[in-house]
Amino acid sequence: MATALEPEVRKFTIAEYYRLAEAGVLAPSERVELLNGRIIRMAPIGPRHATIVDKLTGLFVLAEKGRYRTGPGRPVRITDLNEPQPDLVLYKRKIEDRHPGPEDIYLIVEVADTTLDYDSGEKLSAYEKGGIKEYWIIDAAGKAAHLYHLRARAHKYTRETRTHGVIAPRAFSDAAVDLSDLF
Repeated sequence: MATALEPEVRKFTIAEYYRLAEAGVLAPSERVELLNGRIIRMAPIGPRHATIVDKLTGLFVLAEKGRYRTGPGRPVRITDLNEPQPDLVLYKRKIEDRHPGPEDIYLIVEVADTTLDYDSGEKLSAYEKGGIKEYWIIDAAGKAAHLYHLRARAHKYTRETRTHGVIAPRAFSDAAVDLSDLF
């Protein structure tokens, strides 16, 4: 008697994902990202979301002082099955011929207006497993910042939630963000 096979999701690699775009299967105007081998359609950007990303980008660009680059909407290459496009990335300056990977990234920021479950679920897991040292979710609706820091030996995030005060990336404590300026 034959054994029943469970259906399996066909996952895409980053190379296949790019070939789909080159072939025109994915239109240049489509807002998509690759997460866990699946092509995910990204949520539309509302005005509150855009304003917070603009404010953060401005703050981080002013604080750069030649130490890092600020990349709004910059793809990051985590594994062969993961190339998300976070709202903001602080990464090493010398990256020019490729997308930054975990070893190049100081901070990833997602602004969650309508995507808190996704950003704190599947995306957080991909960043954690991929070794992203610091990840922030700016919860626009909840007016809170969820700060995740990777514990080196455990490869697990610790979480701190802040609703007021000043936050800053661990690598650049002078690149401070006053939460009252965001919400």
